[in-house]
Amino acid sequence: MIFKKLITRKIWNLYDALEGEWFSTSEKEPELEEIKITHFLQPRIKDVKIKKSVLETLKKLSQVVTPRAITRYSGQLRKLGIPTPVTSISFDKVTEIYYPFYLGFLKRGEKERIIGIDGVTGEINITISEVLTKNLSYVLSSLEK
Repeated sequence: MIFKKLITRKIWNLYDALEGEWFSTSEKEPELEEIKITHFLQPRIKDVKIKKSVLETLKKLSQVVTPRAITRYSGQLRKLGIPTPVTSISFDKVTEIYYPFYLGFLKRGEKERIIGIDGVTGEINITISEVLTKNLSYVLSSLEK
């Protein structure tokens, strides 16, 4: 007879609302506070799209049997901020927050990009920088308003 130990973990993940990329996980609920801001980006995607992506990837992981496929889908889940191994996921709640970033606009010749500097840690966040650069025209037009 085989007995498995069931472990439940509760985590809080932060995803950007432009592309749905995961950029941070916390083992404890983040402390949120209201602040006044003058410039912010409106979300481009809904939370249901992120949830759907996570759940579809988990479903595919549960259906595959080859080691290569298991590795691929496990990696995709980790890219979405979900620790593996995992057998089920539930979403208790989704809260839309505006996480502080300072934006650096860089231009060399015709090439432009945005650097996202975390407003809490002061460090460049590569994931957010890539997302902002992919959405450069949207970011620029949003900040002009």
